Amino acid sequence: MKIYFCDVCNESIPIQDIKDGMATTIDGKIYCKEHNPLRAFEGMSAKKAPDKLQTAMLFLVLLLLGAILVVMIMDKSGEEENFALQSELTKLEEDFDDLEKKYADFLGKYDVMEARAMERDSLIPQVQTDITQLRVEQADLRTRMDNLGENIKETSNVKDQVVALELDQKAIKSRMAAMDELFGEQEQKMNELEDSIVMLASASPATTSGTGTTTGPVNPAEAEPDSDELVLLKKQLTSKDAAERYDAVSQVLDKRIKKALPFVVPLIEDPDLFVQIDAIQVVGEFLYLDALPALVKALKDKEALIRTEALTQLIRMTGETSLEFDPRGSKSERDKGVRKWEEWLKKNGY
Repeated sequence: MKIYFCDVCNESIPIQDIKDGMATTIDGKIYCKEHNPLRAFEGMSAKKAPDKLQTAMLFLVLLLLGAILVVMIMDKSGEEENFALQSELTKLEEDFDDLEKKYADFLGKYDVMEARAMERDSLIPQVQTDITQLRVEQADLRTRMDNLGENIKETSNVKDQVVALELDQKAIKSRMAAMDELFGEQEQKMNELEDSIVMLASASPATTSGTGTTTGPVNPAEAEPDSDELVLLKKQLTSKDAAERYDAVSQVLDKRIKKALPFVVPLIEDPDLFVQIDAIQVVGEFLYLDALPALVKALKDKEALIRTEALTQLIRMTGETSLEFDPRGSKSERDKGVRKWEEWLKKNGY
């Protein structure tokens, strides 16, 4: 509540005196009821002042009261505005407190982030060391992988050699069986021949041909096959059955049938691995030079075993050992070796 003071005696003025009109304000100055200038006119009615003067004084009093009322209203409005300002100030103070808290929180978070950044910076040398160590381990792993690849390659070579040995073993067993059968037949024929010789010896000391040459038994190993037998063998060599082709190739070797060799050469490219190996070995056994181009072509075969056997028979038939060719080398290295053999064929008219 606002308190007013008299500008004359400097005493506080009760609000009730202001409401009753006992205190008044003139020219911006406040007067209490004892020093109110307007009280000088209170006794004029008793002195019977003239009516016009009384009316004028009454009007002046009313005017002053109106001014006082306006001032009071303005004071009340000022109080409300002051209250609004106080509320706004209070709100601003609260907002400022919130900002201070947020700023304090920000400083705390900033300190945490700065500490983490310092920790990260301290870890960078260790991370760099770990990366270097990982690179060393990576290089070591690559070396081990290369060594493992070489070991796998060597293992593959051993497997190929084992397969080759198994094929050789199978071929040897087949040939031994055929030879046993052939020996039995030859033994029977020898017995029959001996019986015939005995019978001829008892009938005549010698029998001569018209040319004077003594005739005798024909060596079955050197005899040429009958045309029907050759036709049958050709049919077997060109059969769709791989087993039948394999047996036919073995017969060519076992019976030494040279006329069948032209039909054996195409089997160097046979889709069956066992037939291929047997055909290569047969042409090598007969030293059949017409098969040299086919053997050089076999050096390009996808199977290392075929390439190895073809090279063996080429060296056996030509005696050429200066041409470098690694059956188990890389494709580029093998291609260089094949070109050398092709040049050799061209140079020697094959």
